[in-house]
Amino acid sequence: GVSTISFNNLLQNTIYNLYLKSNCSGYTSTWSSAHTFKTEYLIPRPWFEPFSTSTVPVGITSDLTLSNSATIMPGAFTYYFQRNLVGAGATSTTTTMNVGPIAAGDFLSFNYGYRNYYADGTGTGNLEVFLSTDYGSNYTSIGLIPLEANLGWQTFEYPLNSYVGQNVK
Repeated sequence: GVSTISFNNLLQNTIYNLYLKSNCSGYTSTWSSAHTFKTEYLIPRPWFEPFSTSTVPVGITSDLTLSNSATIMPGAFTYYFQRNLVGAGATSTTTTMNVGPIAAGDFLSFNYGYRNYYADGTGTGNLEVFLSTDYGSNYTSIGLIPLEANLGWQTFEYPLNSYVGQNVK
C-alpha cells in the first residue's frame, strides 16, 4: 500500500534530507539513501524589491551580475541585473521567489533596459517573461519583449487577475 505523510513547520528555503524505511508484515527494510529536497521560499504579496545593494536577495536566483554602473546603463537609479549578449544564442535566466497568494488587482511589474554598444541593436534578441503557479516546475510565457535599438529604461507590466488565490513565481 501507499502511505502519505505530511510534514508541518518546515522552514522556508531550507534543504532537508529524508530517509525512508519500510515495515511491511514484520519485515523491516534498511534505511534508504537520502532523498534531498528544498522547501520553497514564499513571501506575501505585495512584494517590491528595490535592489539597493549588490547582494542578490534571498529567493532570487540568477546567472547575471548585479551592477549599478551608469556607464553601462545610463539612468540607472539602483542596482540592476546586467547581461552582455556577446555571441549568438547567448541566454540568461533569473527567477524570483514565490509570491502570494495573489489578490485581485495585483500585477507583475519591472523595469528593464537595453543598450547596444556597437550597433543599432535591431533584431538583437528578446527578453521573454515566464510565470509559474507550481513553484517553478512548469512555466507559461506571458511576454516577449524584442530588444531593439537603445531603448533606455522601459517598464513591463502584466495583470495577475487570472491568478487570484494562487502563488506565483
